[in-house]
Amino acid sequence: MSGKRVEYLPNSRKPDVDKLCEQETTLTDLVLCIHGPAGIGKSTLAGHLSDYFRAAGRLAASVFLGAIRAELSGPETIIKMIAHEIGWLHPRAIPKIVEAMYQCHGTSLENHLEKYILEPLRSLGHPQPLIIIMDAMDEWRDHPIFIRALARLNSESSIVKFILTDRLNPCASRLPGIDEVSIYTYALGPISKEVIKAYFHKYLDMVPWVDGRKASSADVEKLTELSGGLPAWASTVIALLLHSFSESPPHEILAEIVGSRRQVGGSDGLGELYRNALRRLFPSSDAQKYFRRLMGAAIVLKEPLPLVEFSTLVGVPLHLINKIRFALSALQTRSPPPRLRKKRFIQQ
Repeated sequence: MSGKRVEYLPNSRKPDVDKLCEQETTLTDLVLCIHGPAGIGKSTLAGHLSDYFRAAGRLAASVFLGAIRAELSGPETIIKMIAHEIGWLHPRAIPKIVEAMYQCHGTSLENHLEKYILEPLRSLGHPQPLIIIMDAMDEWRDHPIFIRALARLNSESSIVKFILTDRLNPCASRLPGIDEVSIYTYALGPISKEVIKAYFHKYLDMVPWVDGRKASSADVEKLTELSGGLPAWASTVIALLLHSFSESPPHEILAEIVGSRRQVGGSDGLGELYRNALRRLFPSSDAQKYFRRLMGAAIVLKEPLPLVEFSTLVGVPLHLINKIRFALSALQTRSPPPRLRKKRFIQQ
């Protein structure tokens, strides 16, 4: 369910991890919600916390909702996915999960939470609450229904706790029923300049530079400044420089990025980076025309289509669709489920 995991740089979020673990230990709130803007590194942190709690024997389940197909993501289905992972990580909980399969058909979402999650975890008799991590809640269509139903478990934080990630503070966004849920919110900020700089030093060495024209120390300083502490910006820069079929050599792409005066934290610096990237990936007017046609249709599609049918629908030859998909892979941060990867066009 997790798709492609982004590498967590050691200690890059140590102050945040220490604070979150302290809150999880000292507070009795059922839900800990980590919120912050797109690209700040919430999913990377969620993946690290999943590994951290699993190594400590505290993980009940982890679900990365941005990688799950919308038509399969009803609240009951997600609860069953969580129960499946609980059974996989904690086999002694399986008998209670099997009981839930017989008891929950046609019942309320609150009953699903109690039978599929609470009772199996309670049967383990664990001395500390086990943690369920759910990443990208705001990308899930039914997250307001799910969060509202969590109020049923408020008094059970000694058995189970939830760590959620969201782009918005759910309390500030006034989700229906949010006041009834025992929740602590944590605003995730940019990562430090030292971490961003270490990231660039590590990955710039992997770029296939031409004629020995490598990034200088001044380039690294400028890239670090432009990033505004946003991991998505830094990883996108490296992806562009590593893209094998770019018409421009890496040092020219780097010079264009370094020449920008827009910091990410200022005037849409991330947007400018993506605009420049798309212009480089699709330099001709014909390439841009087909890209716009393809993306225009992909955005409004409600379900995946086989490639042949999609080609007919948008009027873009199949071989050009494959070329566009390959070019866009330079900007891809998540991969589709393996079963669909070869058969269908999935909007990334």
